[in-house]
Amino acid sequence: MNYTKTALTASLVIFSLIFLLHVIRILTGFHAQMGTWVVPIWLNVIAAIISLVVMYLNYKGLKGA
Repeated sequence: MNYTKTALTASLVIFSLIFLLHVIRILTGFHAQMGTWVVPIWLNVIAAIISLVVMYLNYKGLKGA
């Protein structure tokens, strides 16, 4: 296994976990707050979509590497 496959695999795992956490927050409505600012759910929807796109691109790169 070369460095490229290792890096893509690690990135795929990390972004999968990030995606999973966003989906859990979306489905449960878990309250997230940073200081006095309450993080809206729609922000998690956008972040989940971005994570999904990065996962797909990593997977696609992994199959081609």
